[in-house]
Amino acid sequence: MKKEELRIGNLVYDSLRNKEIKLELKHFRELSISEKVFFERYKAIKLTEEKLLNFGFIMSDDGKYLMDEYIASFKADYPLWIGKEGCCQGETIKDNIKYVHELQNLHYSLKNEELPIA
Repeated sequence: MKKEELRIGNLVYDSLRNKEIKLELKHFRELSISEKVFFERYKAIKLTEEKLLNFGFIMSDDGKYLMDEYIASFKADYPLWIGKEGCCQGETIKDNIKYVHELQNLHYSLKNEELPIA
């Protein structure tokens, strides 16, 4: 996880409180004071199939995950691949998505809205 990837609303794991939290402005103040301390405490959350379902993706019969016009699939070499349905067996938008905050940022950049969290 890099500081350039983070934005308000991203989910991260707070190792001090032992739970997932949404980043707020106060967390970025902590980051500006000490990156080392910040990244020792806050960790990226690995993206799992369970997380995809919590974000509103629906599993299809062929094992892919669908949300609106987007399709996601876990592949052997990539933790997650996101594409757009319909074109050339799915036009790749981004692959190798490993962490929740990466998916949140991608969703925001494509749809200009936060990824819903169930």
